[in-house]
Amino acid sequence: MPELSLKFPESITTINQPEPKDVSEFSTYFSAENKTPIKEKILSFVKANQFRNLLLIDSETNASIDIMFSSPIPFDQQLIQRRRKFILNNQPVYFASAEDVIVMKIVSLEQKDIEDVKMILVSTANIDKTYIKNWSDFFWSFSSSEEKKKKYGEIFAEIFEEFAEKTPLFAGISGRAKKERTEENRAVDLTTLLMRCLNNKAEVLNFIGSYEKATATYKKLFRVATNENIEDRVFEAYSLLGQGQVNRNLSDFPATLEHYTRALDIFEKLNKKEDSARTMIKIADVYIRQVNYDKTLEELKKALGIIDKMSGNEIKELKVEIFYLLGATHRLKGNYDGALIFLKEAESYSSDSSVLEHKITHETANCLCGKKDYDKVSELYQKAIKMAKNVGDIKAQIIYLTSMVQLYYERAIPFYNSDEHEKKKEWLDKAIAAATEADKLNKRIRTKEDPTLLRLFAGCYILNNQYELAKMFIKKLLTRTERGNLRNRFGGIKCIGHLYECLGDDAKKNKSANAIEFYEKARRTYVHGLKLAEEAENNNNFNYFTASIKEIEEKRKKWGATG
Repeated sequence: MPELSLKFPESITTINQPEPKDVSEFSTYFSAENKTPIKEKILSFVKANQFRNLLLIDSETNASIDIMFSSPIPFDQQLIQRRRKFILNNQPVYFASAEDVIVMKIVSLEQKDIEDVKMILVSTANIDKTYIKNWSDFFWSFSSSEEKKKKYGEIFAEIFEEFAEKTPLFAGISGRAKKERTEENRAVDLTTLLMRCLNNKAEVLNFIGSYEKATATYKKLFRVATNENIEDRVFEAYSLLGQGQVNRNLSDFPATLEHYTRALDIFEKLNKKEDSARTMIKIADVYIRQVNYDKTLEELKKALGIIDKMSGNEIKELKVEIFYLLGATHRLKGNYDGALIFLKEAESYSSDSSVLEHKITHETANCLCGKKDYDKVSELYQKAIKMAKNVGDIKAQIIYLTSMVQLYYERAIPFYNSDEHEKKKEWLDKAIAAATEADKLNKRIRTKEDPTLLRLFAGCYILNNQYELAKMFIKKLLTRTERGNLRNRFGGIKCIGHLYECLGDDAKKNKSANAIEFYEKARRTYVHGLKLAEEAENNNNFNYFTASIKEIEEKRKKWGATG
């Protein structure tokens, strides 16, 4: 056999094109082993497909073989870790998991592969749809063809919508429902089967973003569950939870809370402790988004009290989520030491395979950043980014890169009015580089710009005295400031106030009479933010705007005395 001398890089940021000599070398090697390429134009085929793979046929057994020429990527490691072992003729044989097979077939966009995917979906229980979407999006985010990306999105939605229509009894049903079936150990009547199928169909429709159809299906489930001849209160609650989840995805938080609260009321009356705890966690998540941290803590503590004495893997995962959210909420309230205690507790219940592992690492870094304990912060952010990359979570990578931008931005602030311009420039250059990387990732998976990144871009350019660039990003931010999203509104107000304040500082240095005008605009902006924070009962932003107003008034007094 000829020897192979292929070299692969240790890590990647893109999926590289294969070298012609590598493809040729492989072709020579496999020809000697009676493996024949399916396609005649080997190199052009390998370059054209997302996985950079070569299709071969073994002439003796007629078995098909795929050889990948892409650089090693985290997906390869996940595929190997998730492989399924079977014993055939006393020999171990390994197969890829259903999810990994689906990812590789969806990425190809070949009609035969699409049909295979549909068959796998309807014949496999408890498919991890999020895993499939993360990695499918990951591969297609590298495509330079917007037309092909659009086609991929349409096919992905079509596949899962058809899956929703054909959903069998066991596919995609949650673990708790499966557990109930096992415990009851009884035949499922047709009405219960219908409700389970409706619940699963709505869940899949919600997953692919078909929110109107999802809502209609959940409402149909509600009508069936509340029929006087059926009155299945568990599925009544599931339908309400589902409608709440759809509203959450649409950022309609009042409607989300209404549905979640009604579902919780049912679970509590039925003494469904685990379901009650899960629903409380969902309610807490909404309160975080509404910047109502006291209510968040109240719900999380109630959830923990319910499951504290319970055990099992699912309970363990619930505790990880509760402690993680407790840590995140205390950090948002400015209680960094308390937050670190809860995050340590979450870590003790967590495992390397936990979906929250990289989130816990990221939140720990956020706490240290808040404490101004910068020694390990950058290292932890990098670790969290790597962990998210290893599971194909592009959205998490964007969030963690954004946190790094915030870190570097804050490190630059002390040098704003100092003579150490190089120090300020060093931190701002790092911040803008990280923001640019996050923005590139965001554009790969979204059509809209991220408001937090826009705010940070604006902040960096304000500190760097590049006011025109800052204004450009502030204008973009104002168009993205959604009415119901308080975080974005507070961020926009802070940016505008900071811009006026810096313009005032520059005018003051140049002994310009415009300084007082800019300071007054900054003061009015901060007063607007203060009123909004007071209405929202948001202590953090209330304190921020109070301090900012005081600082501006001091600057005005000094300017009045010297100007």
